[in-house]
Amino acid sequence: FLLGQAGTLNDGIVNIPFKVSKGVKNQEIVTYLSSSILDGIDSIFKYVMGYPYGCWEQKLSKTFILSKYENLKFFLMDYRFDESEKSINSSIQEILDSSYRYQSDDGGMMYYPSQEGKSSLHLSIFTAYVFEKLRTSGFKVDSTVELNLLNYLEKKIMIKTSFDIDWARRNEYENKALIINILSKNKNKNISSAI
Repeated sequence: FLLGQAGTLNDGIVNIPFKVSKGVKNQEIVTYLSSSILDGIDSIFKYVMGYPYGCWEQKLSKTFILSKYENLKFFLMDYRFDESEKSINSSIQEILDSSYRYQSDDGGMMYYPSQEGKSSLHLSIFTAYVFEKLRTSGFKVDSTVELNLLNYLEKKIMIKTSFDIDWARRNEYENKALIINILSKNKNKNISSAI
């Protein structure tokens, strides 16, 4: 059973080396040829842009992938963003402008505005990451929302916990590493005490 194998194209002949196991009577070879690893990314755009839910995570994912649209448009075979109602940039900005609705009183981010007090650490880390990427791409991020979010993350990194379960401990370390990365990109935050 061969899951994947790479080959080379020389003078129009593809060479893909593989071994056939003894005793195997029926085998099928399926081959996909692509000029680039980016071929077929239409499905990614279609999937993300077709998200059926209005939670903050999905809205934020849309902004992030839309911000890559112009650079990737050449590789898109079928998908085209419909700008008849509004431009890509105004669509992204509209979602960013609604971020305050998804922020809890503690500064963390919630999936839905109705979840008051239920901040998600993972969603908050993702939000801070996307905010930084979009801001450096020229989009306006609500500075109050971002500062509250960074303060929330800074508090989370200072919390000392002890987990007996390895996966939980690894998850905590990964979260703290991501938070340090995010805070280190913000000139106004002092993270030296968190390291």
